[in-house]
Amino acid sequence: MFEGKSSAVSRYARAVLVLFAVLLSGCQPTTTSTATPLPPSVTLVVNPDITDVLAGGDVALTVETSGQDLRFKWSAARGKLSEFDTPAVFYTAPDTPGVDTVTVEVSAAGGTTVEHVSFNIVLPTPSPPTLAATDISPPTGEPTPIVREAKGRVCQYKEDWHTLGNRLFLCTVEFERLRLPIGTQVTVAATINGIPHQAPGLILDHDEGMLDCTFRLNEATRIALGVDDDVKIKDVKDRPIRDFQITVESVPTPPSVSKSFEGRVCRYQEDFLTLGNRLFLRTAEFNRLGLPIGTRVTASMTVNGTPHQVSGLILDHDEGMLECTVRLNEATRIALDVDEDVGIPQVGDHPIRDFQLTTEP
Repeated sequence: MFEGKSSAVSRYARAVLVLFAVLLSGCQPTTTSTATPLPPSVTLVVNPDITDVLAGGDVALTVETSGQDLRFKWSAARGKLSEFDTPAVFYTAPDTPGVDTVTVEVSAAGGTTVEHVSFNIVLPTPSPPTLAATDISPPTGEPTPIVREAKGRVCQYKEDWHTLGNRLFLCTVEFERLRLPIGTQVTVAATINGIPHQAPGLILDHDEGMLDCTFRLNEATRIALGVDDDVKIKDVKDRPIRDFQITVESVPTPPSVSKSFEGRVCRYQEDFLTLGNRLFLRTAEFNRLGLPIGTRVTASMTVNGTPHQVSGLILDHDEGMLECTVRLNEATRIALDVDEDVGIPQVGDHPIRDFQLTTEP
């Protein structure tokens, strides 16, 4: 009798223990699998998309990425960077030729991604000689017009390029071959589909970065020459190669003068050419100085009691520059000791500087 009762109690105890174990197993925390964060995906964009950079030239670098709590760290082996911890920076090439490498590290919770870009730093080509008097007219008789033959593909100006009047912006190879100084007034002629066209123009400047384009023309010039449809062809290499005749109308002959102006200094906009030391003026100052495009000058000023000067060239002007008086590239700003001016966020807070310009022969 007692044995049967003991056996029943034992079975009951075992049942209780099994139930208790099941309850305990239900109390265990549930393990949730979480994805391991990955390093950020990074694309390094170069603008303009070039590998050869002139000594002292500027290139815009931008990191395309996404994610939260991203950290950026930029470094350059030889050149200078405008910032070191932002997604976009300006790179300024060193003054000596050779290879330079820019590195950006983008870090997030999942790790760090490193990207590099290398540039070949080249020295600027010496400016072509100005036209000699013997090029303009022979010793006797009527002046013989100078006519140059030019050939190449047509492109439009980039969005930020100044287009007051009919400016001809050339690839460097064609600029050096034509030997027409900056500021030369010309007439451009072309025959398109058997119909002759012509337009006035002015040799503005040149760019080694124009590889497939030969000429950048504003809309008025393209329409006058019958080539406006060329720029509607998306791939530049598919555009027709045009034959142009460029006739010299006049060459800038600035007087030997010394003039002064005052105003605030700004840097070039991203797409503005910075070959050599160019002075890009507000239209009011350009008109008041009376120094033609292409005039070579020595710019002088005194900063904190110390005199500074640098050689430069009057490039062009812009009515849209309201608070800025003059745009200078970094080399010019450093030579004049005003590079810190452009680091002030508000242009209206930039100090007003006194410039003295003396024309060079």
